[in-house]
Amino acid sequence: MESISFSEFMNHALYDPEAGYYSRSPKIGKKGDFFTSVSVGSSFGQIIAYQALEAWIALGYPEPFHLIEQGAHDGLLMVDIMEELKLLEWDCYHAVQLTVIEPLERLRVIQSERLKGFGVPFRHFSSWEEVDSDSLNGFFYSNELIDSFPVDLVTFHQGGWYEKRVIRGKGLEGNQWDLKKITENDPLYRSVQSIPAIEGYTTEIHGKVEGWMKSVLRGLNSGVILIFDYGYPESVYYAPERTTGTLQMYRNHQKSVNPLINVGEQDMTAHVNFSTIYRAALCEGGEWIGYTDQGRYLTGMGEQWLCAISETHPADSAVFQKKIREFKTLTHPEMMGSQFKVIGLKKGGVEEKAWKGFRFGSTIPL
Repeated sequence: MESISFSEFMNHALYDPEAGYYSRSPKIGKKGDFFTSVSVGSSFGQIIAYQALEAWIALGYPEPFHLIEQGAHDGLLMVDIMEELKLLEWDCYHAVQLTVIEPLERLRVIQSERLKGFGVPFRHFSSWEEVDSDSLNGFFYSNELIDSFPVDLVTFHQGGWYEKRVIRGKGLEGNQWDLKKITENDPLYRSVQSIPAIEGYTTEIHGKVEGWMKSVLRGLNSGVILIFDYGYPESVYYAPERTTGTLQMYRNHQKSVNPLINVGEQDMTAHVNFSTIYRAALCEGGEWIGYTDQGRYLTGMGEQWLCAISETHPADSAVFQKKIREFKTLTHPEMMGSQFKVIGLKKGGVEEKAWKGFRFGSTIPL
Protein backbone atom coordinates (compact mmCIF):
# COMPACT_ATOMS: atom_id res chain seq x y z
CA MET A 1 0.00 0.00 0.00
CA GLU A 2 1.36 3.42 -0.96
CA SER A 3 2.34 5.79 1.82
CA ILE A 4 1.82 9.55 2.12
CA SER A 5 4.08 12.22 3.63
CA PHE A 6 3.50 13.04 7.26
CA SER A 7 2.69 16.64 6.32
CA GLU A 8 -0.16 15.37 4.13
CA PHE A 9 -1.36 13.11 6.94
CA MET A 10 -1.17 15.97 9.47
CA ASN A 11 -3.01 18.32 7.13
CA HIS A 12 -5.87 15.82 6.85
CA ALA A 13 -5.93 15.16 10.61
CA LEU A 14 -6.20 18.86 11.45
CA TYR A 15 -7.89 20.57 8.51
CA ASP A 16 -10.13 18.12 6.67
CA PRO A 17 -13.46 20.02 6.31
CA GLU A 18 -15.44 17.15 7.83
CA ALA A 19 -13.05 14.91 9.78
CA GLY A 20 -10.28 17.37 10.76
CA TYR A 21 -9.64 18.32 14.37
CA TYR A 22 -10.17 22.05 13.79
CA SER A 23 -13.42 21.36 11.96
CA ARG A 24 -14.89 19.71 15.06
CA SER A 25 -15.11 22.74 17.35
CA PRO A 26 -12.09 22.01 19.59
CA LYS A 27 -12.50 23.41 23.08
CA ILE A 28 -9.83 25.61 24.61
CA GLY A 29 -9.30 26.23 28.32
CA LYS A 30 -9.95 24.15 31.43
CA LYS A 31 -12.68 22.06 29.79
CA GLY A 32 -10.83 21.68 26.49
CA ASP A 33 -7.69 20.05 25.18
CA PHE A 34 -5.17 22.84 25.85
CA PHE A 35 -4.68 26.39 27.14
CA THR A 36 -3.66 29.46 25.14
CA SER A 37 -2.69 32.98 26.19
CA VAL A 38 -6.13 34.10 25.05
CA SER A 39 -7.91 31.57 27.28
CA VAL A 40 -6.10 33.02 30.33
CA GLY A 41 -8.23 36.16 30.03
CA SER A 42 -8.51 39.47 28.18
CA SER A 43 -5.16 40.86 29.39
CA PHE A 44 -3.18 39.33 26.52
CA GLY A 45 -5.27 41.06 23.86
CA GLN A 46 -5.39 44.31 25.82
CA ILE A 47 -1.58 44.52 25.85
CA ILE A 48 -1.36 43.68 22.14
CA ALA A 49 -3.68 46.66 21.54
CA TYR A 50 -0.81 48.87 22.69
CA GLN A 51 1.37 47.19 20.05
CA ALA A 52 -1.30 47.86 17.42
CA LEU A 53 -1.31 51.53 18.40
CA GLU A 54 2.49 51.67 18.29
CA ALA A 55 2.41 50.13 14.81
CA TRP A 56 -0.24 52.61 13.60
CA ILE A 57 1.92 55.53 14.72
CA ALA A 58 5.10 54.03 13.22
CA LEU A 59 3.29 53.55 9.89
CA GLY A 60 2.32 57.21 9.79
CA TYR A 61 -1.35 56.96 10.91
CA PRO A 62 -2.70 55.11 7.83
CA GLU A 63 -6.41 55.06 7.07
CA PRO A 64 -7.58 52.42 6.62
CA PHE A 65 -5.40 50.72 9.21
CA HIS A 66 -5.65 46.97 8.57
CA LEU A 67 -5.77 44.87 11.72
CA ILE A 68 -5.04 41.38 10.41
CA GLU A 69 -5.17 38.02 12.17
CA GLN A 70 -4.72 34.45 11.01
CA GLY A 71 -5.69 31.55 13.26
CA ALA A 72 -8.31 33.69 14.99
CA HIS A 73 -10.34 30.66 16.17
CA ASP A 74 -13.49 32.16 17.80
CA GLY A 75 -12.38 35.78 17.37
CA LEU A 76 -11.89 36.51 21.08
CA LEU A 77 -8.35 37.86 20.72
CA MET A 78 -9.41 40.38 18.10
CA VAL A 79 -12.35 41.37 20.33
CA ASP A 80 -10.02 42.00 23.28
CA ILE A 81 -7.68 44.09 21.10
CA MET A 82 -10.50 46.17 19.67
CA GLU A 83 -12.16 46.80 23.03
CA GLU A 84 -8.88 48.13 24.43
CA LEU A 85 -8.01 50.08 21.29
CA LYS A 86 -11.36 51.87 21.53
CA LEU A 87 -10.36 53.12 24.98
CA LEU A 88 -6.78 53.92 23.99
CA GLU A 89 -7.06 56.01 20.84
CA TRP A 90 -10.32 56.76 19.06
CA ASP A 91 -8.64 57.95 15.84
CA CYS A 92 -6.77 54.67 15.53
CA TYR A 93 -9.88 52.63 16.34
CA HIS A 94 -11.90 54.60 13.79
CA ALA A 95 -9.24 53.91 11.11
CA VAL A 96 -9.31 50.13 11.64
CA GLN A 97 -10.43 47.68 8.98
CA LEU A 98 -10.60 44.15 10.36
CA THR A 99 -9.13 41.40 8.18
CA VAL A 100 -9.17 37.69 9.09
CA ILE A 101 -7.52 34.88 7.15
CA GLU A 102 -9.74 31.84 7.81
CA PRO A 103 -10.29 28.77 5.60
CA LEU A 104 -12.98 27.07 7.74
CA GLU A 105 -16.54 28.23 7.08
CA ARG A 106 -17.73 27.25 10.58
CA LEU A 107 -15.18 29.58 12.18
CA ARG A 108 -15.87 32.36 9.67
CA VAL A 109 -19.49 32.43 10.84
CA ILE A 110 -18.48 32.57 14.53
CA GLN A 111 -15.90 35.30 13.90
CA SER A 112 -18.30 37.43 11.85
CA GLU A 113 -20.98 37.23 14.53
CA ARG A 114 -18.56 38.13 17.30
CA LEU A 115 -16.90 41.04 15.49
CA LYS A 116 -19.84 42.70 13.76
CA GLY A 117 -20.67 44.83 16.80
CA PHE A 118 -17.63 47.06 16.39
CA GLY A 119 -19.12 48.80 13.41
CA VAL A 120 -15.88 48.90 11.41
CA PRO A 121 -15.25 47.36 7.97
CA PHE A 122 -14.61 43.62 8.14
CA ARG A 123 -13.28 41.19 5.52
CA HIS A 124 -12.62 37.46 5.42
CA PHE A 125 -10.12 35.72 3.15
CA SER A 126 -9.80 31.95 2.91
CA SER A 127 -6.05 32.22 2.36
CA TRP A 128 -3.34 34.76 1.64
CA GLU A 129 -3.60 33.83 -2.03
CA GLU A 130 -6.91 35.73 -2.13
CA VAL A 131 -5.25 38.94 -0.88
CA ASP A 132 -4.10 41.35 -3.57
CA SER A 133 -0.37 42.04 -3.61
CA ASP A 134 0.75 45.09 -1.60
CA SER A 135 -2.86 45.85 -0.64
CA LEU A 136 -2.67 45.95 3.17
CA ASN A 137 -1.19 48.62 5.43
CA GLY A 138 -1.32 47.72 9.08
CA PHE A 139 -0.58 45.24 11.81
CA PHE A 140 -0.60 41.47 11.31
CA TYR A 141 -0.43 39.17 14.33
CA SER A 142 -0.88 35.47 15.06
CA ASN A 143 -0.95 33.44 18.26
CA GLU A 144 -0.16 29.72 18.20
CA LEU A 145 -0.72 29.49 14.47
CA ILE A 146 2.53 28.15 13.03
CA ASP A 147 2.83 25.27 15.51
CA SER A 148 -0.15 23.70 13.72
CA PHE A 149 1.38 23.97 10.24
CA PRO A 150 1.88 20.47 8.78
CA VAL A 151 5.48 19.25 9.08
CA ASP A 152 7.48 16.44 7.52
CA LEU A 153 9.25 13.92 9.74
CA VAL A 154 12.78 12.62 9.19
CA THR A 155 14.89 10.08 11.05
CA PHE A 156 18.55 9.00 10.86
CA HIS A 157 18.64 5.21 10.51
CA GLN A 158 21.55 2.86 9.84
CA GLY A 159 23.82 5.56 8.46
CA GLY A 160 21.33 7.48 6.34
CA TRP A 161 18.40 9.87 6.46
CA TYR A 162 14.88 8.58 5.94
CA GLU A 163 11.52 10.31 5.62
CA LYS A 164 8.88 8.99 8.03
CA ARG A 165 5.74 8.51 6.00
CA VAL A 166 2.32 7.08 6.85
CA ILE A 167 0.42 4.11 5.43
CA ARG A 168 -3.21 4.98 6.01
CA GLY A 169 -5.44 2.50 7.82
CA LYS A 170 -9.20 2.50 8.13
CA GLY A 171 -11.02 4.80 10.52
CA LEU A 172 -9.18 6.28 13.50
CA GLU A 173 -6.74 3.41 13.94
CA GLY A 174 -4.62 1.11 11.81
CA ASN A 175 -2.17 3.72 10.49
CA GLN A 176 1.44 2.55 10.17
CA TRP A 177 4.84 4.15 9.71
CA ASP A 178 6.79 3.72 6.48
CA LEU A 179 10.43 4.75 5.94
CA LYS A 180 11.61 6.15 2.62
CA LYS A 181 15.31 6.78 1.92
CA ILE A 182 16.13 10.45 1.31
CA THR A 183 18.32 10.82 -1.78
CA GLU A 184 20.04 13.85 -3.34
CA ASN A 185 17.02 14.42 -5.58
CA ASP A 186 14.61 14.48 -2.64
CA PRO A 187 13.17 17.90 -1.62
CA LEU A 188 14.09 17.10 2.00
CA TYR A 189 17.76 16.41 1.19
CA ARG A 190 18.98 19.98 1.69
CA SER A 191 17.10 20.36 4.98
CA VAL A 192 18.62 17.30 6.68
CA GLN A 193 22.19 18.39 5.99
CA SER A 194 22.17 20.73 9.01
CA ILE A 195 20.68 18.15 11.42
CA PRO A 196 22.91 15.95 13.63
CA ALA A 197 23.47 12.58 11.96
CA ILE A 198 22.91 10.54 15.12
CA GLU A 199 21.40 7.06 15.00
CA GLY A 200 17.72 7.28 15.85
CA TYR A 201 17.62 11.10 15.70
CA THR A 202 14.06 12.04 14.69
CA THR A 203 12.75 15.55 14.09
CA GLU A 204 10.53 17.82 12.00
CA ILE A 205 11.11 19.81 8.81
CA HIS A 206 9.01 22.98 8.54
CA GLY A 207 8.52 23.10 4.79
CA LYS A 208 5.34 25.23 4.81
CA VAL A 209 6.74 28.26 6.64
CA GLU A 210 8.77 29.79 3.81
CA GLY A 211 5.83 29.84 1.41
CA TRP A 212 3.52 31.21 4.09
CA MET A 213 5.93 34.01 5.03
CA LYS A 214 6.26 34.92 1.36
CA SER A 215 2.46 35.15 1.07
CA VAL A 216 2.14 37.38 4.16
CA LEU A 217 4.80 39.81 2.95
CA ARG A 218 3.36 39.81 -0.57
CA GLY A 219 -0.03 40.89 0.80
CA LEU A 220 1.45 43.68 2.93
CA ASN A 221 2.35 46.99 1.34
CA SER A 222 3.69 48.23 4.66
CA GLY A 223 3.17 46.80 8.07
CA VAL A 224 4.31 45.33 11.35
CA ILE A 225 4.20 41.57 11.95
CA LEU A 226 4.04 39.94 15.39
CA ILE A 227 4.12 36.16 15.82
CA PHE A 228 3.60 34.37 19.16
CA ASP A 229 4.30 30.65 19.45
CA TYR A 230 6.33 28.07 21.29
CA GLY A 231 9.59 27.08 19.66
CA TYR A 232 13.32 27.63 19.38
CA PRO A 233 15.97 29.07 17.10
CA GLU A 234 17.51 26.42 14.84
CA SER A 235 20.64 26.00 16.96
CA VAL A 236 18.45 24.83 19.86
CA TYR A 237 15.80 23.07 17.77
CA TYR A 238 18.34 20.72 16.18
CA ALA A 239 20.66 20.39 19.18
CA PRO A 240 22.33 16.93 19.41
CA GLU A 241 20.52 16.11 22.64
CA ARG A 242 17.05 16.83 21.17
CA THR A 243 16.81 13.39 19.59
CA THR A 244 13.03 12.85 19.53
CA GLY A 245 11.82 16.11 17.98
CA THR A 246 8.95 18.21 19.30
CA LEU A 247 5.80 16.70 17.74
CA GLN A 248 3.08 16.38 20.39
CA MET A 249 -0.61 15.56 20.54
CA TYR A 250 -3.10 16.93 23.09
CA ARG A 251 -6.48 15.61 24.13
CA ASN A 252 -8.27 16.61 27.34
CA HIS A 253 -5.00 18.20 28.53
CA GLN A 254 -3.28 14.82 28.23
CA LYS A 255 -0.09 14.75 26.14
CA SER A 256 0.61 11.97 23.66
CA VAL A 257 3.50 11.24 21.30
CA ASN A 258 1.55 8.96 18.95
CA PRO A 259 0.02 10.85 16.02
CA LEU A 260 -1.32 7.73 14.33
CA ILE A 261 -4.22 7.21 16.74
CA ASN A 262 -7.33 9.29 17.47
CA VAL A 263 -6.95 10.99 14.10
CA GLY A 264 -9.08 14.12 14.01
CA GLU A 265 -9.87 13.86 17.71
CA GLN A 266 -6.61 15.23 19.13
CA ASP A 267 -4.61 18.38 18.52
CA MET A 268 -1.30 17.89 16.76
CA THR A 269 1.52 20.43 17.08
CA ALA A 270 5.25 20.86 16.51
CA HIS A 271 7.43 23.59 18.00
CA VAL A 272 8.28 26.46 15.66
CA ASN A 273 11.72 26.88 14.12
CA PHE A 274 12.03 30.66 14.47
CA SER A 275 15.20 30.71 12.34
CA THR A 276 13.09 29.57 9.38
CA ILE A 277 10.69 32.48 9.92
CA TYR A 278 13.54 34.96 10.27
CA ARG A 279 15.40 33.84 7.14
CA ALA A 280 12.24 33.55 5.05
CA ALA A 281 11.17 37.08 6.00
CA LEU A 282 14.54 38.59 5.10
CA CYS A 283 14.55 36.78 1.75
CA GLU A 284 11.16 38.30 0.90
CA GLY A 285 11.95 41.91 1.76
CA GLY A 286 10.97 41.88 5.42
CA GLU A 287 13.07 43.36 8.20
CA TRP A 288 13.70 42.11 11.70
CA ILE A 289 12.38 44.07 14.70
CA GLY A 290 13.13 41.70 17.56
CA TYR A 291 12.92 38.22 19.06
CA THR A 292 12.42 37.42 22.72
CA ASP A 293 10.27 35.37 25.06
CA GLN A 294 6.68 36.24 25.86
CA GLY A 295 7.46 37.25 29.45
CA ARG A 296 9.97 39.93 28.43
CA TYR A 297 7.82 41.12 25.54
CA LEU A 298 4.61 41.56 27.54
CA THR A 299 6.52 43.20 30.41
CA GLY A 300 8.04 45.73 28.01
CA MET A 301 4.85 46.30 26.06
CA GLY A 302 2.54 46.23 29.07
CA GLU A 303 3.96 49.05 31.18
CA GLN A 304 1.30 51.57 30.12
CA TRP A 305 -1.42 48.94 30.51
CA LEU A 306 -0.29 48.11 34.05
CA CYS A 307 -0.26 51.81 34.95
CA ALA A 308 -3.78 52.25 33.53
CA ILE A 309 -5.05 49.26 35.55
CA SER A 310 -3.46 50.69 38.70
CA GLU A 311 -5.02 54.11 38.14
CA THR A 312 -8.47 52.73 37.33
CA HIS A 313 -8.87 50.00 39.96
CA PRO A 314 -7.79 49.95 43.64
CA ALA A 315 -5.09 47.39 44.43
CA ASP A 316 -7.46 45.42 46.66
CA SER A 317 -10.28 45.29 44.09
CA ALA A 318 -11.33 42.04 42.44
CA VAL A 319 -10.66 43.43 38.95
CA PHE A 320 -7.12 44.52 39.82
CA GLN A 321 -6.28 41.18 41.44
CA LYS A 322 -7.68 39.26 38.46
CA LYS A 323 -5.62 41.29 35.99
CA ILE A 324 -2.43 40.79 37.99
CA ARG A 325 -3.05 37.02 38.13
CA GLU A 326 -3.53 36.95 34.37
CA PHE A 327 -0.38 38.99 33.81
CA LYS A 328 1.67 36.67 36.03
CA THR A 329 0.37 33.60 34.20
CA LEU A 330 1.33 35.14 30.86
CA THR A 331 4.78 36.34 31.92
CA HIS A 332 6.14 34.12 34.72
CA PRO A 333 9.07 31.97 33.48
CA GLU A 334 7.59 28.84 35.05
CA MET A 335 4.22 29.40 33.39
CA MET A 336 3.82 30.91 29.90
CA GLY A 337 6.57 33.53 30.07
CA SER A 338 9.53 31.49 28.83
CA GLN A 339 7.60 28.75 27.03
CA PHE A 340 6.31 31.10 24.33
CA LYS A 341 8.48 33.22 22.06
CA VAL A 342 7.74 36.37 20.06
CA ILE A 343 9.24 37.55 16.78
CA GLY A 344 8.62 41.00 15.35
CA LEU A 345 9.09 41.89 11.68
CA LYS A 346 8.25 44.82 9.43
CA LYS A 347 7.92 45.75 5.79
CA GLY A 348 7.69 49.02 3.89
CA GLY A 349 7.39 52.52 5.26
CA VAL A 350 7.76 51.83 8.97
CA GLU A 351 9.47 54.38 11.20
CA GLU A 352 12.89 53.41 12.53
CA LYS A 353 12.44 53.24 16.30
CA ALA A 354 13.06 51.34 19.49
CA TRP A 355 10.14 48.96 19.94
CA LYS A 356 8.78 48.81 23.47
CA GLY A 357 8.12 45.08 23.49
CA PHE A 358 11.72 44.17 22.73
CA ARG A 359 13.51 46.58 25.05
CA PHE A 360 14.28 44.01 27.78
CA GLY A 361 16.40 41.73 25.66
CA SER A 362 16.28 40.70 22.02
CA THR A 363 18.41 38.37 19.91
CA ILE A 364 18.55 37.24 16.31
CA PRO A 365 16.98 33.74 16.23
CA LEU A 366 19.77 31.67 14.65
